Amino acid sequence: MEQFRPLGRLGEVTETNAENQAEQSFRTSEEARHENANVGSYHRVWKSDTAFIVSTAAAAIGLGNLWRFPYLLGEQGGGAFLIAYLVCLLVVALPIAVIELAAGRRTRSGVLGAFRVAGPRSRYFGYVVLFLIFLITSYYLVLTGWTFSYALDAFDGDFQPFDTYQQGWGSLVAFLLVLVFACIPLFLGVGAIEKVAFVTAPTLLVVLAGIGVYAYLESDGWGQSVEFLTGFEGADLMDASVWYKALGQSFYSLMIGQGYLLTYGRHVAAGTNLPRAAGVIAFVNAGAGISAGFVLFPFVFASGADPAQGPELIFAVLPNAISEIPFGYVVGVSLFIAFFLAAFTSCVASLKTIVDGIFGMRICSYRRAMLIAVGALLIAGLPSALSYTGLELSIGSEAVLDQVDNLTGSALVIFAGTIGAGLLIKAGRHRRPPS
Repeated sequence: MEQFRPLGRLGEVTETNAENQAEQSFRTSEEARHENANVGSYHRVWKSDTAFIVSTAAAAIGLGNLWRFPYLLGEQGGGAFLIAYLVCLLVVALPIAVIELAAGRRTRSGVLGAFRVAGPRSRYFGYVVLFLIFLITSYYLVLTGWTFSYALDAFDGDFQPFDTYQQGWGSLVAFLLVLVFACIPLFLGVGAIEKVAFVTAPTLLVVLAGIGVYAYLESDGWGQSVEFLTGFEGADLMDASVWYKALGQSFYSLMIGQGYLLTYGRHVAAGTNLPRAAGVIAFVNAGAGISAGFVLFPFVFASGADPAQGPELIFAVLPNAISEIPFGYVVGVSLFIAFFLAAFTSCVASLKTIVDGIFGMRICSYRRAMLIAVGALLIAGLPSALSYTGLELSIGSEAVLDQVDNLTGSALVIFAGTIGAGLLIKAGRHRRPPS
């Protein structure tokens, strides 16, 4: 396997091709010296295009596809939402993904640096994106903790009802553990992130494929789930709310407007074909979400449960459904381990984006930026974690976690993705690499 290519004196990948060197020369000498003084190997390029695609795809799949996508399918009626999602993904989200990856590679400076080159005022938008991913990560760590708890329950062969789980302190304890676990790959650098991705991504796909085959052969709800996911009424496609939710989900699941692609793009080698790479990432991303739907809904329908359960679908409905089927123990263990691995990989990507953003402010070393990020997420994530404990923290009639997801999952990611794309295009036009 190809080894890391060393960083040059100004923090860029050493290349003999003058054009590639020019593409990587956006940053000022002050920024480059700051990075070299603090990060060592943290900003090396991916070992290969395959490492980049696998790492980014693994980060993108996460709970956005395995948790959020199925529950939105259930709430929005199935087939119509699926069609709207695929259209939004291909027509809107995929081109913006290429823009963000290109901006990250061009500037080599993450979220704040990418927007800084668009102009003095545009740099403030980088803080908006950084705050958005901070909000998302604050509750995403809680959800990942749920998958961790239920994976442990699956090993014991005894799923506790979600109502019981949320009355205890399990949500808080699991949140704290996941936050600590997610720091480990960051301290070890990009190479560790690659290794995590090369384990989690194939494991997830194999598990989904295996359970999908089982659902097809054994589940009584397979036919009903296929009809639900592929059937639709023409009037459903005229529903603006379906398209709004689908657009938000296409942005959320492909990590548009959240800084991930800018951060991962900064490590991409100059010769990588970004449109092709983004296309593969989007294909794997959509495939995982659709596969999750075909895996989950047969068990939901077989148990007679309502698919429109909302955010609690896989935690409140799925354990009961699995416990009633043959080989439920094996299915439960495999499924919740897959959920945890996917969610954990996304948590690592989120933390890296936030840490790189703090480091990009040039106020501290990279390791100190990690400590700041962890401390801030600990404080910000507590309300979401405590909203599913005996304290039942809420905003109005909804749990804090649900409110944050509703706010960030559609409106804010659409806003950040579309405005951000315009600013990044402007930056590319007005700050061309020198020839």
